[in-house]
Amino acid sequence: MHVGCQSGDDAIYLLHGLSRFVPHFIALNAASPWFDSTDSRFACSRLNRFSSYPDNGPMPWVADWQGFRRLFRQLSYTSMIDSMKDLHWDIRPSPQFGTVEVRVMDTPLTLAQAIHIAGFIQTLACWLLTERPFKHQPDDYLLYPFNRYQACRYGLDGTLTDVRSGEQRSIRRDPAARRPAGPFRPSAEGDGSAGGGGSPRNRRTARRSRCATLSPTAVRFPGWCKNTVRFGRHKAARRVYSAQTIERTAHVITLPAPSGAAARPPSPAPPVPSPTRR
Repeated sequence: MHVGCQSGDDAIYLLHGLSRFVPHFIALNAASPWFDSTDSRFACSRLNRFSSYPDNGPMPWVADWQGFRRLFRQLSYTSMIDSMKDLHWDIRPSPQFGTVEVRVMDTPLTLAQAIHIAGFIQTLACWLLTERPFKHQPDDYLLYPFNRYQACRYGLDGTLTDVRSGEQRSIRRDPAARRPAGPFRPSAEGDGSAGGGGSPRNRRTARRSRCATLSPTAVRFPGWCKNTVRFGRHKAARRVYSAQTIERTAHVITLPAPSGAAARPPSPAPPVPSPTRR
C-alpha cells in the first residue's frame, strides 16, 4: 500500500513511524499458513521465504531525506542495485510516486479486509504526520526482528516487547494501535482476522475438506506497476495518492485530515536521488 507525502523528510518520518506498527500490519492480514502444500504452523509464512535475503527487513537507519539519498548513492556505487525495485524492505520510500510503500501484508482474502487495512494505515499516517508523536532513534529497531517474528508466527496472538520499558503485551490488545485510530479500528472479529488474518480460515477450510494439505491459494505476490519510473531518470515525480484518492473511500471509512489539507492542492513529490555511477 502507498501513502502520499508532501516532502522527502515527511516520507522518512512516516517510514520510521509506520515501522512501529509492522507487527500489527502482518498480524491483521496474515493469510499464508501453507508452504509447499503443508501447514507451516505460521500465521504468515510468506515473509519467512524472504528473510534470508540481504535486502529484506527494515530499511537501514537514516534520519532524513538527505540521509536516504546518501544511503542510496552508497548502495548504487556497489553495483548491487539499479533502482528502488531492487530493495525489498518491509517499508520503503517510493520517490517515483511520491509515496511511502508498506509491503509486509499478505493478500487480503476479502474486500472488507483490504478496506480495513488500507484505512488503518491511512489513519496512522495522518496521525503520525499531523501529531509527530515520536522522536525516532536507531534504538527503535532493536527488537524489530523479534516483534516481527511474533506476528508472523502467532498472528494477533503474538507478543510485542517494548524496546524502552521491556513491557510485553498481546498484539491483539496493544493500546498503541488503538490510540491513533480513534473511532476507526480494524475489526479483529467477524472479518477473517480473528486469530491472525486469514490463516485460521485457510486451516478451517482444510479441516472441512478432510484434507491434510491445502494449496497455498492465499499466497500471492504483489506485482510491480508497469512502466515503473527508474530512479534518477526524472527530475520530479508526480504524486499519485492525493486527497481525491481518499475521498473515494469516505463513504466507507471516516478518516481525519490534517488542517487545511482539503484546500491545499497536491504538491509534487520530493526530487528523486540521481546517483552517479562509477
